[in-house]
Amino acid sequence: NVLQEGTNVLRIYQDDCACSFNFCIRLYVRESENYIVEKVRKTPLSIQKGKETIDKLLGKKDESDDDEIAIEQKTLRVSLKCPITLTRIKIPAKGIKCKHIDCFDLHDYLLLNKMERPMWTCPHCNDVVTSEQLGYDLFFEGLLKTLPKNVSEIEFKDNHSTITVTKEDDLDDDNSNSNSEDEDGPMDNKAIIRSNIQKAEQNVDVIDLISDDEEQDTNTHKRLRLV
Repeated sequence: NVLQEGTNVLRIYQDDCACSFNFCIRLYVRESENYIVEKVRKTPLSIQKGKETIDKLLGKKDESDDDEIAIEQKTLRVSLKCPITLTRIKIPAKGIKCKHIDCFDLHDYLLLNKMERPMWTCPHCNDVVTSEQLGYDLFFEGLLKTLPKNVSEIEFKDNHSTITVTKEDDLDDDNSNSNSEDEDGPMDNKAIIRSNIQKAEQNVDVIDLISDDEEQDTNTHKRLRLV
């Protein structure tokens, strides 16, 4: 408790010449979840931007647009579930510089980064997305409000206005999940996140780089593996 309310004076004394020394002050702020949520809501990603992103990914690029899209697709499938908890997104968010249409649930993302190994990376593209780089997706919000609650995946074809429902969940299961969330609150999602992390770590694919023909000749050598 060195700092006090009001003006604080810091004096530095050095006997010899201090011309070769540097001094700096760093201020760290621990942001609450509610503070971040309110801040993200004030950083909206426009509906028009969402439409343009889909059209670009589908190859409907405006000739006057200089932005580059790495891959053009004939169709674009989008999940309405958060990739962190695999439950329906409630507050759609993503990085303001992310080039994909997919979102994640803001509360689940913040909860994930409150755990032991915070990464602050987008679960879709792995780009670094800190609390300062989060945006609230208004186009995705419109999808969540317009489509029935049992719809979990949709597909865009030709442009942003052609939408097909490709996957639906059972309403009974969806209602039971909603009731569970209301009763258990954030701790329920925390358990889901931990479970998904454990499953991901257990289901790591191992690719054997040695063919069957070479296997007999490598009994005395260590087998290479790409994990």
